[in-house]
Amino acid sequence: MQSSRIDFISKFNDLINVALAASGEFPDNLCDYLVSEFDLEAVVIVKIKENGFEFLGKSSYAKKSYDINSKLVCTHCISINSTST
Repeated sequence: MQSSRIDFISKFNDLINVALAASGEFPDNLCDYLVSEFDLEAVVIVKIKENGFEFLGKSSYAKKSYDINSKLVCTHCISINSTST
């Protein structure tokens, strides 16, 4: 149990240091952190644009087609095309 706490603090500290350095690798490191802490298969961070999604970061096990700064067009996506209240 003690070693898992040390491992958690070490990973969290590394993530904070990358964030404070304003590194461009932060979104990818955040995704890898979320995968390891929550036992997920993969994580992708996206930004919602007017006509689709822009990929900002991905974990190392995410599909290679989710390249950083690439876009996925969604012409039928109701949540993007409709106005929010």
